[in-house]
Amino acid sequence: CVYVPEAGFWVCGEFRAFYERHGGATFLGLPLTRAFEDAQRGLEIQVFERGRLELDLELPAGQRVRLGALVDELGYPESAAAIPRIPYFSTGLYEYFPETGHVVAYAFLRYYHEKGGRAMFGLPRSDALIENGRIVQYFQCARMEWHPERPAGQRVLLGDIGREYLRHVPIDEVAVQPEPAGLGPNSEGNTNPSPVLLLRLDASVRDVAARQGCLQHVYVFVTDQGGHPVAGAEVSATVRELPQPA
Repeated sequence: CVYVPEAGFWVCGEFRAFYERHGGATFLGLPLTRAFEDAQRGLEIQVFERGRLELDLELPAGQRVRLGALVDELGYPESAAAIPRIPYFSTGLYEYFPETGHVVAYAFLRYYHEKGGRAMFGLPRSDALIENGRIVQYFQCARMEWHPERPAGQRVLLGDIGREYLRHVPIDEVAVQPEPAGLGPNSEGNTNPSPVLLLRLDASVRDVAARQGCLQHVYVFVTDQGGHPVAGAEVSATVRELPQPA
């Protein structure tokens, strides 16, 4: 885990790996909640200033963390591009998305592809437009903003859509309570650890195949939502003998 003192929250496990790999606070802003289980989605989530991270354990390793589709969920208005404005083909300066009828261009397009493209942000949900005097563009998972006052190469930032999400969607009050720095969630000696919100189980055997009457060892690892060992977990195992081939 890593503690973010400006926010008062821990970022752990696969969330930390994703957060740091993609630029940390520069990309997603500060964490606004603890990691917690979202009962509605059946996923572990953690909300940041500029997006919501989701952990889907059914996906392959390295692809389990993604941005939630907050723009879709918040219901921002969507209008397709006018027919005369639709380009007949895409170039390096702009790209047309036939699925939603929108064009992404110039700095927004460069940022879109540099940061992961459709896998990261989803499809565009608007053309570039002006909101509160600033050029913005909505995607399924984020709002891009143009900041001309910043240095070249740093002028596209994500908007604080995570903050907007928390203002509109009620979540567990415990999730938004700051966490103590201590030694980290569930660390030995931490007098106020984060609650165990999710149990993960991995198991393996010493021998891939064992003859009848031989001793076999089964290894079981139980961890919480942050990848920390859970003490005192009760585990049961069932061993079945495979039928003999005819």
